[in-house]
Amino acid sequence: MAIKRGNSLPGQDHIMRYVPPARLRKDEDGNVLGILPQAFAHRNNEDFLSVNWLEHFKKDKASNLRDCVDAQRATLNVGKNCMYAVAVVDRVKQVCVKKQKPVRIVYQPTKGNVAHSALHVQHNEDLNVMSDLALEFEKEMHPNSKFK
Repeated sequence: MAIKRGNSLPGQDHIMRYVPPARLRKDEDGNVLGILPQAFAHRNNEDFLSVNWLEHFKKDKASNLRDCVDAQRATLNVGKNCMYAVAVVDRVKQVCVKKQKPVRIVYQPTKGNVAHSALHVQHNEDLNVMSDLALEFEKEMHPNSKFK
C-alpha cells in the first residue's frame, strides 16, 4: 500500500539527511568524525527538517540510497565533501520522545524529489536534542564521493 502525502513513515523504514561539509565534525587533519548538532537546526521560516525516505523507491537498501542521493542532487546544489546520514524512523522518534519533544516524520514529496519527507520536531534549537539527533544519524554516514 502506498503512503500518501502527509502520512507518517513506517517506523522500521530509513530516512536520509544531507549534511553539508560545514556541518560535519572533523579532526585536526580534516577527517570526518561525525555530525555537528547545527546540522539539525531549522532554517528560517521552516518548521521541519528535510529528509529523504529510502524505502519510497521499493528496492534494496543500496539502490534506495543511491536513488535518494540522486533525488537530493536534482533539487539541491550539494557540496562535493558532503555526507549523507541515514537513520531508522523509530530510532529518531525515540531520541525526540526521550527529550520530551513532539515529533512526526511524514511523507512530503516535492517537485523534483519524490522521496522528500519532513521531520517535524519542535526543539526550539535545543542543543541537547540536536546533539542527540546528530549522534543517531552519524551511526550510518556515506560520503558524497561514494556516489559518483
